[in-house]
Amino acid sequence: MNIVNHVLQTTQPYRITSPFGMRNLVIGGRTIRHMHNGIDLVPRAPIIAIARGKVIRVTKDMLESRSQEIIANRLMHLSYGNFVELEHANGQRSLYAHLRSSSVPDNIKVGAIVEKGAVLGQMGTTGHSTGVHLHFEIIEGTKKVNPLPYLLGEKQVHDFVDAIVTRDNVPTLTVNIATLRFRKTPNGELLGTFAQGAKPLYLGKTPVVNGHEWAELLHDGKIVYSALNPTWNTLEIAHTVERVVEKIVEVPQRIDEEFERNGLKIRVVK
Repeated sequence: MNIVNHVLQTTQPYRITSPFGMRNLVIGGRTIRHMHNGIDLVPRAPIIAIARGKVIRVTKDMLESRSQEIIANRLMHLSYGNFVELEHANGQRSLYAHLRSSSVPDNIKVGAIVEKGAVLGQMGTTGHSTGVHLHFEIIEGTKKVNPLPYLLGEKQVHDFVDAIVTRDNVPTLTVNIATLRFRKTPNGELLGTFAQGAKPLYLGKTPVVNGHEWAELLHDGKIVYSALNPTWNTLEIAHTVERVVEKIVEVPQRIDEEFERNGLKIRVVK
């Protein structure tokens, strides 16, 4: 295999010991068909990040293979053993499992940003594992997909990026009541609530839907909608502000490229 995007810090050739897809799994003496949601890789080598990412889950302290205990007691939440999961851009995630006990560096913790090629730990056999290997997964949105094309460079894992959002005379919608609901679309699926005093960025408003105009707002890097009502909320103009959001609405083609949406300038930075 001609590996382009590496997850093993080695010059030796990669070998897949178990591919992505259906396989046989022995549980309690019975063989069942089981979906293997990643690929298993050797040779033994340090495990490295396939792309720049943010650590969203990590476990470090499982001591050894616990296959029999996991199978006997149906403790499948322990099957990864020690693992690291990274969030990338565009809804992508990567997961690295069965890492050796105490091999995950101290700086690999939830919320940390790691660069492409950063060491995440050492190959091991913790969790539901029958030998030393790396179990590697790619998740696109909510779907686990075959990681091999990403290793071969046929598909790409996009670097995690922060976005700096700036705008002169920023309009904000100040919440005047205890809670103000926000939705996925005007009068659509309820996503959550703003607390009194919240000031989400205001992008514009929609035509009347179900008796209300709806404010288009930027919240947690996503566009959401709240009904406009002078009793519930007040539109205010603030001084120039700069905010950092971790999940951005759009990703430009190049780092440092700036684009504009309704007068809101967004520049993506590492």
